[in-house]
Amino acid sequence: MLAPTYTIRADAPPPMPWDDYANLVTAEYVRLINLGNTPEAELQGFLERNPSFVPGAWTPGVTSGHTPFLSAVISQPTLCGTMQFQPDFLWISTHSLEWFPTFVEIERPNKRTFKGSKLEVTSFFAQARNQLAQWRTWFDEPANCQTFVERFRIPDLLRNRKMTLHFVLVYGRRGEFEGNRQKTRHRANLQDQGTTLVSLDRLMPIRESANMMTVRLGADGRVKCVAVPPTFRLGPNIADDLLLIEDIEPAIERNDLISLERRAFLNERLEYWRNWSRSNEPHVIGGGPCWE
Repeated sequence: MLAPTYTIRADAPPPMPWDDYANLVTAEYVRLINLGNTPEAELQGFLERNPSFVPGAWTPGVTSGHTPFLSAVISQPTLCGTMQFQPDFLWISTHSLEWFPTFVEIERPNKRTFKGSKLEVTSFFAQARNQLAQWRTWFDEPANCQTFVERFRIPDLLRNRKMTLHFVLVYGRRGEFEGNRQKTRHRANLQDQGTTLVSLDRLMPIRESANMMTVRLGADGRVKCVAVPPTFRLGPNIADDLLLIEDIEPAIERNDLISLERRAFLNERLEYWRNWSRSNEPHVIGGGPCWE
């Protein structure tokens, strides 16, 4: 077996333990959605700071083991063309045969799905579903698909695979339909093919996404970091992504849940891993710890 071509620092200050983080941010999230009238901007901000809450990072229906493109969720991506849209979030998940632009739309907690006791949906829910349909229509135009691939810098490795759109609508509270057999069944039938409907109560921090960042794509095509969680670690598996994302250091400094020692370590080691990725030497991974 070839020896790894990188060095893991054994003296690294540890990241925030996952369970401590999950308990802390889950309590904050539950408070936000229980307020009922939490503005969408405030909910968006919370999810930007805590990307492991955002569903859709992994292959639909299964955690495939393939890390999402950029190791990050893209906040408020813009779909430009004859029509212009701005979903809340975008993951680009993948497995060995397909890649999945996964668009996530999250609505305010106080929006209801059904009109009272009836199975008729509210205008708010109909509008949310129509948004997803508009995004799908946008992708029906081949020119838009090409624009998307180029604007979001989709690498050739993914372009050569089949593209399958996936949409996640986070809408409503579980209490509206839980225990009601008809509403539960009807709600399941409101999902279109390629669309996942989840309640806000279902969101939780996903351990497999502990290392994901949040980024935004500027009009100039530059990818800038918005947030880095306190569970974030560095290693060879994300080194290539670090070359594509700017402003990771300021995002680390903005997170008060990352200790001062850990912040200094991460900011120091970022350049090491970028240089390792740039190197023309073989990149051998394995044979011991690969995270620090």
